Amino acid sequence: MSDTNFKARLEKFNYYVKNLPPHDYFLKNIWDRTSLISFEHDKCIFKYVVDPKDCNSSGAIHGGFIASLIDIVSTAAILVFQDKYFKSGGVSTDLAISYVSAARAGETLLIESSVFKIGKSLTNTHTILKQKNSGKVIAMGQHTKFNGK
Repeated sequence: MSDTNFKARLEKFNYYVKNLPPHDYFLKNIWDRTSLISFEHDKCIFKYVVDPKDCNSSGAIHGGFIASLIDIVSTAAILVFQDKYFKSGGVSTDLAISYVSAARAGETLLIESSVFKIGKSLTNTHTILKQKNSGKVIAMGQHTKFNGK
């Protein structure tokens, strides 16, 4: 994908996020704290700093929050790498997550989201959350979305 094409798609995605309806607080709140730091042919890498509000009573990032984070960043990757078939963020049909380790408030995570296939009706992604400093894997997720155009 050319830099120009990528930048145009990224601008479109950022416009979408900045103009979310007021009731879509959850998505907007997570995306406002997530930074795209690099991209390759089929992979986006994001940075996210764990906030105390993201954590459970044990002080570790909550599993439900990880699921939401994987949903949101993999959808962002789909929107960035969309093609002639997949024109929107779509609707989740499957989200499978393996929780490997814990992350605590204040830790910076690197989130790599790869788009494996974009078809006429479905797209498949794989996302890995890692601690930035150690590279330790926190969670891995596979996400399938239906193109609900």
